[in-house]
Amino acid sequence: KRVAPVAGCVVAPPIIYSFSGGELAGTTDISPQTLAQVVTDLLLSLANQGFLNIIVLLGHGGSENQKAALDAADMFYRRYRRYRDIRIATVTFTDLAPSVRECFAAKDFHAAYLETSLMLYWHPELVRPKELWVRDEPDLVALFARDQDAYQTRTRLVDHPMVVPIVTQNERMRVGVMGDPSQANAEFGRKVAMEAVDGLVQLIKKMEEAR
Repeated sequence: KRVAPVAGCVVAPPIIYSFSGGELAGTTDISPQTLAQVVTDLLLSLANQGFLNIIVLLGHGGSENQKAALDAADMFYRRYRRYRDIRIATVTFTDLAPSVRECFAAKDFHAAYLETSLMLYWHPELVRPKELWVRDEPDLVALFARDQDAYQTRTRLVDHPMVVPIVTQNERMRVGVMGDPSQANAEFGRKVAMEAVDGLVQLIKKMEEAR
């Protein structure tokens, strides 16, 4: 909504479900395949209405979601040749803000300094007071700091590389914070949000200039 008045673009209603990969209580998913099909159908609907530049903006990261969006755009071009003059971009929100890269380099990933700061800026009423914060066991916290995908476990029922592994959540994980949210603040959240707005405006301008 901050981008629209600056860039003169239309902001479509969001898709509020995607794929998480987590199994904590309250996690509600749709499969990456379903997400890809929904995105493909929306691309077709927008193309039929005459839109020439379309940006799929991902608010939730995750390799499965990013691949689903890219697959949707790829299959759209392959299946609907008449629309190959349309420019489509798939963008993860965090890719637009330089400050985010600094957080990731510091091993700040899920629900930690970055994301808590964003929530303190956007919806502070949804952030619990610090005295109510809980963390996973220290060894898990350290493990997640080294590898954000370490919350997953992979088990092969047969010891052979061609047998598909079963991917599940680490059964000891109860919280899933990956990083240190203790210094989170609304001002940093505002900075990241404004960087993302600027990055998105620049992308829109570049797509418009290429028409």
